[in-house]
Amino acid sequence: AERAEDGRLHESLTMSEVNGKPFNGRRFDPPMMVEGGFDQSLDFFLSERQACFNFTLSEGRIDFVSLPGSFDRAACGEMGAPQGFVLFDEAGNVTHLERQVPPELARQVHIVDFATTDIVPTELDGKMYPLPAKVVAEVPKDGEVLHFEATYTGCRLFKATSTILPGVAPVSDNAPDPATSHP
Repeated sequence: AERAEDGRLHESLTMSEVNGKPFNGRRFDPPMMVEGGFDQSLDFFLSERQACFNFTLSEGRIDFVSLPGSFDRAACGEMGAPQGFVLFDEAGNVTHLERQVPPELARQVHIVDFATTDIVPTELDGKMYPLPAKVVAEVPKDGEVLHFEATYTGCRLFKATSTILPGVAPVSDNAPDPATSHP
């Protein structure tokens, strides 16, 4: 997941293993693929989306349900009018999210009907981060229920170091990428 200029995380996928075997890099067409474990799990709580839901707080838990008519509002519609809950540990950290979307609305906005995300504190470079550890999703299709499960492992904190050399002109942000430019 990479943070973009708008502050949101954008997730990309690198397959290393499929069904317990090393991925050979060839084409893989799963019956169902779920994305968004890093960049969308907690979108229900973004300030621009809070008006889409009614939240109920109880000890260690927040339940949420979409408000009537929210599917027709721009900020809310792409979420498919979900309802669900979030669990917290004793320190107030999110540990689990579960949400369901009415099947007819889920199909309209191309999301899964049911999904859960388990979030665990993960130490990276001496600092703790709450990161998704497991995502489970299900969607009915042709009289069956497709089940997707992904476990995030080996998370790394990426850093970059830049050195400005004397006598070298800075490169503009609009300059073509040297790796893809051809003379």
